[in-house]
Amino acid sequence: MESAEKGVEESSGREGRHVVFLINSRFPYHSGGRETWLHNVLEQLAAREYRLSVLALRPKRSSTQFFNVPSDVEIMQAGTLHEVRSLAWMLHSYGGLMSVAYYVYRMKRILSRKLDDSDGTTIICLDTVLAATAARKAKRTQPNTRLIISCRGFAARGLARRYPIVGTVFRRLECLALDAADEIWTNGADTQEHYTAMGYHPIMIGNGVDVERLSEAGHDRRSRYSGERFRILSVATLRRIKGVEALIRAASLLARLTQQDFEIVLAGKGDATRYAALAATLGIKDRVQFLGERDDVPELMAEADIVTCLSGGGGMSMAGLEAMAAGTTIVAWDSPVYRQTLTHRRTGLLVPAWDEQALAEALAEVMADYQSFRSMGRRAQQEAWNYDWSVIAERVIERLDGMA
Repeated sequence: MESAEKGVEESSGREGRHVVFLINSRFPYHSGGRETWLHNVLEQLAAREYRLSVLALRPKRSSTQFFNVPSDVEIMQAGTLHEVRSLAWMLHSYGGLMSVAYYVYRMKRILSRKLDDSDGTTIICLDTVLAATAARKAKRTQPNTRLIISCRGFAARGLARRYPIVGTVFRRLECLALDAADEIWTNGADTQEHYTAMGYHPIMIGNGVDVERLSEAGHDRRSRYSGERFRILSVATLRRIKGVEALIRAASLLARLTQQDFEIVLAGKGDATRYAALAATLGIKDRVQFLGERDDVPELMAEADIVTCLSGGGGMSMAGLEAMAAGTTIVAWDSPVYRQTLTHRRTGLLVPAWDEQALAEALAEVMADYQSFRSMGRRAQQEAWNYDWSVIAERVIERLDGMA
């Protein structure tokens, strides 16, 4: 009875508390690590009776909704100049800065109209530069609004690389947003270290995973390699920074190292044209399969013999956590992204980052002694429970309750 009464008290204390998420993405029509994190946290908070809103980019007309968002979550959308066809010719290269400025302006306008200073709204911004600038400006007029900046990679660095002439502007905007934040979160040990070195005091709230769903899918995995093709899976957006090109090049080397048959399966959004051409040039076109964007990742993980985790970004890898939860053998870069969740030869096989020869040799090693390496997957699956969404949600709720 006491626990039930306590639950009612906790729920009633949170009921009506407004939390607004800002994301530089066409959520819920767009998939990715940030989007998956947001989707799962929204589900957890909706069950605790928070009042929830999301401000995202307006989707393209032909877009199909990827995530099923709880019905009581309000989705607000900000447009960009890219929607205006007559301006398309102006938005290439540095002309894109006009769209960036307009997007920040639109987000700020929408957010300002939505905020009610009397209810102490909390903004959680999944960005440190663009959406964060809009949130910072909106907060000026609503001093009771609390601002949380969630650092999910190195946004200012990426923008500075794209627009080097104004790189210092983006770095300055990031610092202004972080200075205005009531709390700073990071999604990994590497991002936490980065922002600590900048003089801030971030709190790590990592990515999560549905361990039960992925482990159940993995129960049907064959107990031993059946003599069919080894299936080597990558779940990532088709971008060079995600290791797609490195994996295809490593596959051409692997074909020379082993007599065993294998296929590379790439699941993720993006244009496959250049990567398909690369596979053809390397003579491994018949070994590489592009699945496109998928919503059945647990089943794909279960069907795979090896999962490669090769992102060159920052934060905690969502695909890496999913592979751990599925219990699939993992081969990953030996980088801060993966060292925070994987231990070499205990829960995964780590190879020097961007070394295609080393990657090929590691894959060949696993294929040659597959049963021995399966134990790594089982140990990784046990450790994945530390990152279950229920654990991550409690951490988020703990921080929100502490700011109330």
